[in-house]
Amino acid sequence: MTPSRQAQGFFIETLRGHSHDGPDGARVQSRLDQVRGLWRSTGVLDATTIEERIPEVLMVAVSEDRDQVIGINTSYLVTPPALKLPVWGYRTFVDPSHRESDVAILMLQAAIEWHEARFVSGEDRSGLGVYMEVENPIIKRYRNEAVWPSTRMSFVGWGPLGEHCRVRYFEGARIS
Repeated sequence: MTPSRQAQGFFIETLRGHSHDGPDGARVQSRLDQVRGLWRSTGVLDATTIEERIPEVLMVAVSEDRDQVIGINTSYLVTPPALKLPVWGYRTFVDPSHRESDVAILMLQAAIEWHEARFVSGEDRSGLGVYMEVENPIIKRYRNEAVWPSTRMSFVGWGPLGEHCRVRYFEGARIS
């Protein structure tokens, strides 16, 4: 399993699609154990939710110096009521000590590219794009463009708790 991106002292590894039993099995399992540990040590998820989200893990950001997971992204199929279309729901969690870096944006870009490549090739056309609900008040305040230039994610409305809802449709996606 080779890193898919490298920047600023970390690299991004794609875990989804790698068998737990294949040649990369031990490495995938080790990374998933690190994911569990990061979620647990930061207290962001309870034990039940951690195990529910493990199958949704798509990629991890790994520090080059410590070989430890510092960021996690997950994706899952969802049909948001406002869109009424199936899309890949997206979440990111970055270790608090690495939030002043580009980990989150690079992970989002990598996830969009991964899902879009599978959509365009026909390998997986179950989601028409990537959808996320932005909860972070700093991002909501300072990244308030209608369309984010680096990811082309568009603002599509407000969530029930004031989240900014954004979507990036894949090349060739059709709504009917």
